[in-house]
Amino acid sequence: MYQRCLIPPESIPPRVKYEKLFENLPEIPKKWSQRGRPPISKDSLLKGLIYRNLRGIHKLVELEFELLNNPSMAEPLGLDPLKQPPSDERFSEFLRSNPNGYFQAVRKLLVQELIKEGVVHGTGIGFDSCPIEASVKENNLKTSIKDRYDKYRLVSGDKDARLGVSIHFPSPFKKKIHYFWGYRNHIINDLESELPLWEITLQANKSEKPVGLSMLKELHQDFSLPIEVVAGTQIMMSKTS
Repeated sequence: MYQRCLIPPESIPPRVKYEKLFENLPEIPKKWSQRGRPPISKDSLLKGLIYRNLRGIHKLVELEFELLNNPSMAEPLGLDPLKQPPSDERFSEFLRSNPNGYFQAVRKLLVQELIKEGVVHGTGIGFDSCPIEASVKENNLKTSIKDRYDKYRLVSGDKDARLGVSIHFPSPFKKKIHYFWGYRNHIINDLESELPLWEITLQANKSEKPVGLSMLKELHQDFSLPIEVVAGTQIMMSKTS
């Protein structure tokens, strides 16, 4: 017999939902310096950045404004609601001072927990990728630039950005090609839960075929999933199969 919840889900405050979400995050070791500004917990800064992504907040200064005007969210993030929230400079410094491997370690621990709880089975996985355009003038078609799409040059606004291409079909049998300077994010999803298991962001000129094979090997080494089905684009599968 189905029993209705005593508390309707729509009446649960957002604060409670975020508290339950952040309970699953692994604790970050605390190493404070004796000099400089008073420390802010790395856990709180990480939770703040996760909150930013979930809320679709684009800029760090907007995140600071959001926390300042919504003190009820301070406690789930591990902050004091009666004090000033971390500034955008604090969040920026946290991102700069911690390498990508630090955040990937957190992701791996969460994936392992999902596997342990039976949320992710890993019998079917899928490859996907999306372009990330760099904030450079070459991507603004309103500007007049010589050799805009010369792949041998380095753009002054982002020396690490590379020339890439994205293809989509606005209508059946009509292909549209778009060139851009930037990066490409590659992911492997669990097909059943649709949750990401592995991800990496590389320069946009990196071929998807060797990237997919490397990701598949690393996924197997870290999690040893019972993979039976692998899905992906035609370009990707021509190599990984």
